[in-house]
Amino acid sequence: MGHETETITETHYAKMSDGHRSEVIEELRSREVWTDNEKDLMLDYHQHKLAPGSLEFKRARKLVSEREAVWDGEEVLE
Repeated sequence: MGHETETITETHYAKMSDGHRSEVIEELRSREVWTDNEKDLMLDYHQHKLAPGSLEFKRARKLVSEREAVWDGEEVLE
């Protein structure tokens, strides 16, 4: 972390058990992954760059809804 000694890091930052670390990594691996094109389409949707009613708009709205369903209620990693 850029500190002079590891002791400073150990003292001032939260620790995570190996079991909890494994759970967090597994959770991150299991989440849905979007292609770059899908991410660009969702970004265009949020920036109002798509014509309402167009095929791109409908696809983007569906992706955004799916993304919200995946992330709703998820805990924030600390």
